[in-house]
Formats: sequence, C-alpha cells, structure tokens
Amino acid sequence: MDIATTTEWLKNTIPGIVLLGAIGSIVAAIIIMAFNRLILPALKQSLVAAFVKLLMHFFLPASKQLVRLHFVEGENKVHVFYALQVMKLTIALFVATCGFFLFALVVSQGEQSLFRGTVLTPLIVSFLSVWYALRCLAVALVPLYVDIDKLVTEAKDEIIKKIMGKNS
Repeated sequence: MDIATTTEWLKNTIPGIVLLGAIGSIVAAIIIMAFNRLILPALKQSLVAAFVKLLMHFFLPASKQLVRLHFVEGENKVHVFYALQVMKLTIALFVATCGFFLFALVVSQGEQSLFRGTVLTPLIVSFLSVWYALRCLAVALVPLYVDIDKLVTEAKDEIIKKIMGKNS
C-alpha cells in the first residue's frame, strides 16, 4: 500500500474519515493538555502582571498627588485639587474630540493611502488625549475609594513610634 492509495482511502471512505476524525480528536486533546500545563500558567502570570502595571499606571499619580495634597496647608486645597483635575480632564477630552474630527475630515476627503502623517497624527493625538483623560479621571476618582489622609496619618504615626522606640 503506497501513500497515494492510503490518502485516497482516508479521504473517500467512511472508515477512513472516522479514523481521521479520531486521530484529529486525540491530537487536539494532547495539544489542549499541553497548553493547559505549559503555556497557560505563564500566560496567566503575564496577564496578571500587565493588569497590575495598568492599574498602577492610573493609581500611582493619584496617590502621589493626594499625599502631596495632604501636606499642603490651606482651606480650599481639596476644591482646588478637584477643579484642576476637572479642568485637565476637560482639556484632554476637547483635544481628543478635535483630533478625532480632524481625522474624520482627512479620511472623508477620499485619498488613496491612509498611512500618511496627515491621517495618523490626529488619530494618535486623539488616542493619547483619551488615555490622558482616563488618567485624570482616575486621579479624580481614586480619593472616593481610598482614604489617603487616613493612610498618611497611620504611616506618620508608625514612623514616629519606630523613631521613639529607637531613641529610648
């Protein structure tokens, strides 16, 4: 029996098709088991690390600004902080909207190539402005869920206790 006869038998007969299906199912099961044991744990770790980096990208500026705000003297410091964040958010969304409208205008002119600087620049500016707006929004919303003043006070008290414990 040569290869041509075997391939004809596998493709054109019912037992051949059933045999090909069984072999394919076994190979698929082996590949899935290997994927679950070898690739999935590494993929999970990298996705978790990327998610944590993304959260920290939004959370770190908010926490740094709020810790600085904690040490600033003044009556209206919280109101000024939120006014600044809302102003930055508004400007970023305005720039994103202008960039998107400029992109839509250039695309609607019907040029052949879309990979030109006049097309890609407004689109990139629009996406970066939206990203910055999300970051400003996170800076404004983090204080609603995390009490930075309480955490800073606890950290100051803990440091003072450690310093007093060393001096005694």
